[in-house]
Amino acid sequence: LSTTVGSLPLSSLVLIGEMSYGALQPEAHVAFADAAAKNNFLFGVGEGGVVPEIWPNERIVIQIATGLFGITPELLERCAAITIKMSQSAKPGMGGHLPAFKVTPEIAALRGLPPGVDALSDSSRVFSIEEMRMLVLSIKRSTNGKPVFIKVAATHHLSAVAAGAARSGADGIIIDGRGGGTGAAPWVHRDNVGMPIEIATALAHRAVLSLGKEKRDSFKIIAAGRVDSPEKAFKLELLGADGVMLGTAALNALGCINVNLCHKDCPTAIAAVPRSPDGERKKALDVDISKQRAGNYYNGFVRTLADIH
Repeated sequence: LSTTVGSLPLSSLVLIGEMSYGALQPEAHVAFADAAAKNNFLFGVGEGGVVPEIWPNERIVIQIATGLFGITPELLERCAAITIKMSQSAKPGMGGHLPAFKVTPEIAALRGLPPGVDALSDSSRVFSIEEMRMLVLSIKRSTNGKPVFIKVAATHHLSAVAAGAARSGADGIIIDGRGGGTGAAPWVHRDNVGMPIEIATALAHRAVLSLGKEKRDSFKIIAAGRVDSPEKAFKLELLGADGVMLGTAALNALGCINVNLCHKDCPTAIAAVPRSPDGERKKALDVDISKQRAGNYYNGFVRTLADIH
């Protein structure tokens, strides 16, 4: 299952992400980044900046969304790859929203925002292949050619977007299928918009393959959204995926119980947690245990996937 992204060797194209600091508590980011460094995979930190403890880690994927939260030249120099977020499965057609109470002084400093103010990134501003190509080329030129992926939700226009991403010079596409993403999304979008990742993967594969086998071989399709088992990952490979990205399933490994109140009060201290009047968090994940769980989960997933192969 070993592969490469750019010049970086990976034990597999099974990624964890993309989940921002702010949406998740810092201990979760530290755990996933530690597991990625020790087991040679990639962790996507989402659009919220990088937790200081994982700053030296070269196996992180930086996301560029419309809000450009925490994006600096130094950060782009250190990361393994960059994703351009056009949309996400939890709320296709919408941007990102971190509620004001979660914009703590620490998160505000990383995102370049005033504390206690809603952090909003609107929906994608890329409306053509030409605009996408210019953005991809600009990022590659400023990072000496680092891999760039386009992240999109699985919706009815996916085939055109996948073909456009391949023609833009991007190295791949991350497709976020229906049912994945944050439990804080508006239920109308979460429950009624988008398509299953299986259909989306097949559509994207056919669209890129129509541009020629050479183009398809050099372009990676990464499937996300309700990828919760090695068996499903293998099925997605048969449908055309080159790899998968794990989100909720990886959080379950840390203790998430899917209450879907990520924006209010997470009982497992992975997402939002209440604070005392002096600003101290009332509960937190055990970092050492979380590191072990993240590593165990990844290794178990990949070894099972290898056995199926």
